Amino acid sequence: MTQTSFISRINWRQILPHFIATCFFIYSAQMAVYLFDTHLVDIIRQSSNEDVKTNISDNGTTVSQLFYFSMRIGMAGFIGLIVAFFISLLISLRHRWFWFNSVITFALAYVCYKLNLLGTTYITAHFLNAIGFLKNTFLEFFICSFTLFLLGLLVFFSRLTRKFIENR
Repeated sequence: MTQTSFISRINWRQILPHFIATCFFIYSAQMAVYLFDTHLVDIIRQSSNEDVKTNISDNGTTVSQLFYFSMRIGMAGFIGLIVAFFISLLISLRHRWFWFNSVITFALAYVCYKLNLLGTTYITAHFLNAIGFLKNTFLEFFICSFTLFLLGLLVFFSRLTRKFIENR
């Protein structure tokens, strides 16, 4: 394959919706990780900035629990990114689209994720505020995570997305 034919097969119409779906997967994974320790999340959410340290220690939370909780939070977005990459790659191969578009999407999403340019706190805060009436931490994070996951799947597998990509 020559360089010009390689470059001509790069399709921004595939990269854009797959990037959006990847962002939804990252958001979903970051919300789902809070389901592992909702008790700690409740303690943090109900404390003011000055009281967090004392409230955490008063409720019997150990340093190892905090460490594993923070590790899960740090890894969750990356796991969502990897899952979205494989879905994007499988869709590309199934529809006989250029596989390198999925690699470009992965690289673009990874850079934006690492530079914190995806607006994760903004998006997730709005989703949590929308269902804040539940007053149940597990349900709030589960519904948010599941909704974002479904939105990502919808963007990946929608007929509108496929028509958008194949319309040249």
